[in-house]
Amino acid sequence: MKETEIELLIYFCQKMKKSGLSLRSSRVILNMYQRRVERVKKVLSMLHEDLQFDYEEAVEDL
Repeated sequence: MKETEIELLIYFCQKMKKSGLSLRSSRVILNMYQRRVERVKKVLSMLHEDLQFDYEEAVEDL
């Protein structure tokens, strides 16, 4: 269940970054993005060490 959640959150954040929206120009969009990144990190900490390693690179790119 947590693996699915983290994959969806990472996908959402990646799409936001690639969308062309200026994250810095809109406080609402920036806050939404930052909250999702924080959630990714929280869920990542709950996963098994092997899974954490698998997702670590994607999380660093956020």
